[in-house]
Amino acid sequence: MSRRLGERDRREYGAYKQTLAQAVHYDAHLLRFYAEEPSFRFDGLGTSWLIQLGRFQERPELYPRARQLEEIDACQQRARDLRRLLDAIEHLRAYDPMLHHAVFSVCMAGAVTIMPGRGTRHQGDVWGRVLKETYGGDDGKLWRHLQAGWALVAVLVVDAPILAAAWEAGAVDERALAWARERGLVS
Repeated sequence: MSRRLGERDRREYGAYKQTLAQAVHYDAHLLRFYAEEPSFRFDGLGTSWLIQLGRFQERPELYPRARQLEEIDACQQRARDLRRLLDAIEHLRAYDPMLHHAVFSVCMAGAVTIMPGRGTRHQGDVWGRVLKETYGGDDGKLWRHLQAGWALVAVLVVDAPILAAAWEAGAVDERALAWARERGLVS
């Protein structure tokens, strides 16, 4: 993920294209994938366990290339974004405990298939259990709760310029933004 959490081109936002909540939801699943993927590798690093920076003239095979340093930086950014995401999801408890339950159990604990360019598909035992036990089989209500929950998470987790661009495009939930502003969580 080379772009920031929730960041999209202005043309991608809007009432008939993609909301900020949808963008952040998709990016959240990508972050979760990167965090859980144990086989993620740094190509070309070899078997060296010691990474030294600089001094490329002496044994360059022991030193990372610029692409590898960029990937390390990207991993660190993803870790910071994941922390911000989990903190934002915790704010859902104060906003609405049902929304927190829906977002956390379905999206963070459940199974998902990422369909590049198309979105995500939730599935598995957790989805079925939450749908049956919590929502009595009413998948429409579950989807509405997921949308409302991600609307607030999106407002809390993105950087101010991204929030401003999404607001300008009409892609931000007004109620979630008002709640976050009342509590001083966003400016």
